[in-house]
Amino acid sequence: MRWLALSVATGLMLLSYSAQAEFFGLMSGRSADLSKLPDTSVEFGAVLGDLGDADYQYFGLRYNYRIDPGMMVYGDVGQTEIEDGDGLAFGFGFFYVVDGVLENTDLALKGSFHRLKTEESGDSRDDKYQGLAIEAVFSGRSPFGAKKNLNWYANIGMHRISVDFGGSDDSETELGFGGGIIVPTDSGQYFAGIDLIDEMIFGAGYRYYWQ
Repeated sequence: MRWLALSVATGLMLLSYSAQAEFFGLMSGRSADLSKLPDTSVEFGAVLGDLGDADYQYFGLRYNYRIDPGMMVYGDVGQTEIEDGDGLAFGFGFFYVVDGVLENTDLALKGSFHRLKTEESGDSRDDKYQGLAIEAVFSGRSPFGAKKNLNWYANIGMHRISVDFGGSDDSETELGFGGGIIVPTDSGQYFAGIDLIDEMIFGAGYRYYWQ
């Protein structure tokens, strides 16, 4: 079941790759050990920073469904602003736990595809963005902090970026990396992090355990 879901998700993203790609969504903000999470959860948060030479803001919602302790799929939607344009970004992705590779650190693979079309006030031109990301996500197995309840995560991967500015296409591939912290609560987790994908972006949010 896990391998079937992984194959389908990967196949869909590879098909999307031929249509070009771009990345829009919340921070990873999670441990690479999915067995600690419930089967379903909902996240909301924000990401702020720069995309190339443009100011970037994203406010989104993400729904997660854990197929089994080592495989999770998700879908998300978010209101996005880039410079003077704005629109809704849609995406989907998966997390897949890789066991037995690192001694004191958990490891998971993450793949995602996102699409956005923005409209600018007073301008009839629509800008279209698409993004494909393949990342490795790491997290510590031992909590830290004064109460020993905090955890860290880090991510590194490749991002295929493409933009259609009213018929003029521009594509490139970027190396991205980042990380952050996770703070547990009785009903979920707060998370905050920094990513560098060409430019620095900052994000934070809350994951609610939908039992």
